Amino acid sequence: MAKETSKNNIQQAIDILIAARDAANDLLTDGLQIRSNHTLTQLINGLSHANGINSGGSTTAPDFAPITHIFGAKLEVESKQPVANAVPTSEELSDLQEQVKEAIPDFIISDAKALKGNYSDLIVRGVARAAGMDVTPTTPAKISLDFIRQVKAAVIEKDKQIKESKAADEAAGKLNELVEREVTEEDLLKIPYLAANGIKVGDKVKLPAKAETK
Repeated sequence: MAKETSKNNIQQAIDILIAARDAANDLLTDGLQIRSNHTLTQLINGLSHANGINSGGSTTAPDFAPITHIFGAKLEVESKQPVANAVPTSEELSDLQEQVKEAIPDFIISDAKALKGNYSDLIVRGVARAAGMDVTPTTPAKISLDFIRQVKAAVIEKDKQIKESKAADEAAGKLNELVEREVTEEDLLKIPYLAANGIKVGDKVKLPAKAETK
């Protein structure tokens, strides 16, 4: 019978992968650093979920507006080594945008400590920007747990606003659905084209469920 892996062993594996990711970030630059960080982060997240770190929440990404830019054209690739070309290629930028999109759900369900361990500073800044915060590749200078909590709060607030806006749009759409009903005096006052076309009180026509002023 196969021996079940303990949570302690899983956590040790997570710590090893985090250390490996940090070491790779120090050694690599540009697109290679982004791809290495993305791959190792996915492994770390998978083990974290298996270990119950992020349990109990949805992993569906909120419907944020599409990410078209990360800090504009002057995005700098995070690295402790000198970078000859700080402007990413379109492929590198696409990779980064995808990582930011995939990270957003975790900022709703995970705590700041787990987020700091699972995502690079560059991804945290990208999520902050997607949530509407005023950040750049160098401001704030340091990604602290307090800043990550602010990013988490901004992501949750934006997700809430998006859901409320969708609910309001759906409610408005239902109010304006056309239904066949008798015309009232209020309809004639609020919808002038009715009287102009000879429609009278009591006539049955298709009108919005709630009359709107034209």
